[in-house]
Amino acid sequence: TIVITSGTGEAAWIEGLRLFPNPNTGAFTLEMNGLPQESIAFTLFNALGQQIKRETDDFSTGILLRSFDYGALAAGVYALRLEAEGKTVFLKVTIVR
Repeated sequence: TIVITSGTGEAAWIEGLRLFPNPNTGAFTLEMNGLPQESIAFTLFNALGQQIKRETDDFSTGILLRSFDYGALAAGVYALRLEAEGKTVFLKVTIVR
């Protein structure tokens, strides 16, 4: 998994981050921990930079284990953006058939 920081600085609120399995068939799990945030937004982009999906979740405990099911999407490389308080991290998600 490749992590790229951008936006207004590094996402220092994230201490641990794991996306598995990757590559996957559209179903994957994100495991993360860090400094508690009111909420976190997950946005999935295709290779052209077009927004495909957007979801939010509670991160007030600083621990999150979340499953995603994007099995209807075509095979390819996608970018999953995690955003909280203006800080962003991008993860590469590879969907295979």
